Amino acid sequence: MRKPYTKTEMIRLWHAYLEMLSLQEGQQKYSKTAYRNVHLQMHEGRTRGSYEAFMMNISTARDKAGLPLLKGYKPSMPNYNKYLDKLCVMNDTERAKEFVDDIKQQEATGESRKDYITYGDKKLAEYTA
Repeated sequence: MRKPYTKTEMIRLWHAYLEMLSLQEGQQKYSKTAYRNVHLQMHEGRTRGSYEAFMMNISTARDKAGLPLLKGYKPSMPNYNKYLDKLCVMNDTERAKEFVDDIKQQEATGESRKDYITYGDKKLAEYTA
């Protein structure tokens, strides 16, 4: 059964995409496999294929918005999650607020995960203060 992506997970994947894009643009070496493996360890039930497809979804939304793309994740997914269009126009502060709001909603419904303690390199407390 397919498990829908939460806003929190989508924002974490968006952030990973941006980290890899920054390394790519700086011509620094990085491993897409390492990013994927970390994500899959944090999200039980996700597969390599679902991760790869979601990264292509990010490329599709970014391509549509005219934003730079990460090599290796071809924008070819016409039925992508339209929330990604919203992420294309958000700034870091707005994305962080969405992240924190989703965490709070998960906590309220008992669906909170302990691995969601950071957004990028910052602690959640930095965004909730």
